[in-house]
Parts: sequence; structure tokens; C-alpha cells
Amino acid sequence: MAVGFGIDVRPLQPVTLVLSGEFDQASVDELESTFRWVGARHGRSNVIIDVSALDFCDSAAWHGIERCCAQGATLHGSAPCLRRLFYLIRHAHLLPADLHELRGLDRMSAQDLLSQEARAA
Repeated sequence: MAVGFGIDVRPLQPVTLVLSGEFDQASVDELESTFRWVGARHGRSNVIIDVSALDFCDSAAWHGIERCCAQGATLHGSAPCLRRLFYLIRHAHLLPADLHELRGLDRMSAQDLLSQEARAA
């Protein structure tokens, strides 16, 4: 059974958009329009996007989150599906500071990774 996507707007300052369920390309417009609506009323820098309740996130959805952050939103939380996505698209440095297991992985070049694997073999 598929879990739908949802956005819970928590109006306390700063306003938090809690994303839940399966976030994919079909839901990007919903996030971005909600962010614009909330940002127009409260200021874009007063918006937190909490991703800790996501079950799935594809790269198109992640790029929607990135666009909101580029306009002033702050990212909060980390779902296991995002940790894997960050690792795969080499964005682990964007994980919140309290999640250390993947931070810094993107700073390693492919050559560095091959050298490490060769030394380990």
C-alpha cells in the first residue's frame, strides 16, 4: 500500500512544514506553492522544512527542497531515505550536524575512494 505525500503546516514561529509519506516529482509543486504561500506571510527565512517523517524521496523532490532552501528555508531532520539519497547524489554535507555518519563523504573524490578500496583489498 502506497503512502501518500502530506505537508503539515505548523504555524508557530518559525513556521515548520513537516513533510511526510512518499515525496516524489508529482508532489514538488505542492511543496513549492506551500512554501511560497507561507514565506509570503511569515518571511522565507522563517520557514523550516522538516523531512524527518518522509518514507521516500526521489531526486526531483530533493531538488524541490533545494530550491526552497535556496530561497531562505532551513532544512531540519533526516529520514533514512534521505540519508541514502544524499549519499548517492553526493550531498551528504547537507545533513544536519547531529548526523555524522555520512557527513564529509562528498568531499572525497572518486580517485580517493578507489585508492581507499585498493588499500583495503
